[in-house]
Amino acid sequence: MEVIPNPQINEYFCYRSFLSDFYKTKKLKNKNYSHRVFMTKAGLGSPGLLKMVIDRKRNLGPKTINKFIKALNFQNKRDEYLFRLLVDYDQSNNVEEKEDLFEKILNEKKKIKSLSLEVDQYELLSKWWIVTIYVMIGMKKTNLSTEMIQLELRRKISKIQIQESIELLKRIGLITEENGVLSQTKGPISTPDHIRDFAVQRYHESMTMLALDSVQEDSVSERNFNGVTVALSKKNYEKVCDRLNQFRKEINEMIGDDKEADRVYQLSLNLFPLTKVRQ
Repeated sequence: MEVIPNPQINEYFCYRSFLSDFYKTKKLKNKNYSHRVFMTKAGLGSPGLLKMVIDRKRNLGPKTINKFIKALNFQNKRDEYLFRLLVDYDQSNNVEEKEDLFEKILNEKKKIKSLSLEVDQYELLSKWWIVTIYVMIGMKKTNLSTEMIQLELRRKISKIQIQESIELLKRIGLITEENGVLSQTKGPISTPDHIRDFAVQRYHESMTMLALDSVQEDSVSERNFNGVTVALSKKNYEKVCDRLNQFRKEINEMIGDDKEADRVYQLSLNLFPLTKVRQ
């Protein structure tokens, strides 16, 4: 008989996804398991609360999180701690608090060797300077020293961050070093959805801040900012998104092998709501 493994909280970056998989696994093992059973074990009266939390219609409060932990029956305190961190991170609206919580989440995951690749993948996708350094290495104008990279990045990051980024790119397999010369491997990287989704938010946040810096630091001849405010239906919104995605791909193909490249740029295509949906 096939043994169905229980989901492990340390493999998740979203506590709601963990709750969903936990319930599905219990249901597979025992067809009589239900939302009501879970809530009874938690000592709570509302059988629909679990589904509402999974569906993002409700959050967990200080009291309910303890009840949920009881129903989840974690095997050790570290798993309970990680679950609490994931809950707090998901439900926090404070940017500084979220950054602090995520650092704690990463520190917990770094303690588990089998998850080190996931942590590296997150770091790659969420920190703008790692991707930038990777692109700089691919330009192949000259071998880059830590000092040169820091100077070209206008000293926005430290030498330690640069060295850590290079080591991370090596671990993931995106760059190699031979006789002191760094080069791209052109190897593909496959990132799980939960890592990519979790990292993209941080990536766009940091790029937005850099765009604001560029307004102050770069001359108009060195940057190109354009925008238009329009009214869109859902149908036309989707059409615009398709065109923007296609445009991004065309630009990438057009300049993907620019032998004369001498600078790294960030091209951002943003389309976001300014108002609520009119009823």
